[in-house]
Amino acid sequence: MGIFTSFKGLFSAPSVDKVQTASGSDQNVSVLVAKTKSYCVKCRAKREMLNPVQTTLKNGRKATRGVCPVCGTTMFRIGG
Repeated sequence: MGIFTSFKGLFSAPSVDKVQTASGSDQNVSVLVAKTKSYCVKCRAKREMLNPVQTTLKNGRKATRGVCPVCGTTMFRIGG
């Protein structure tokens, strides 16, 4: 079960001092403080991510994963 599978309908931000970890993966995960915009494929619109979490991909690039505030779909942005 992924981190964002049960966030549809839950729109509370995580606390800043709490670090979320991806269970069963080798990715480096930390909580972001800054607001991040990304494109939602389901809504077909650019929206601000809910609960943005910065991850590091296998090749060392930074990426951000979050939830769309309108439809609850997982959003993903590669780079910063």
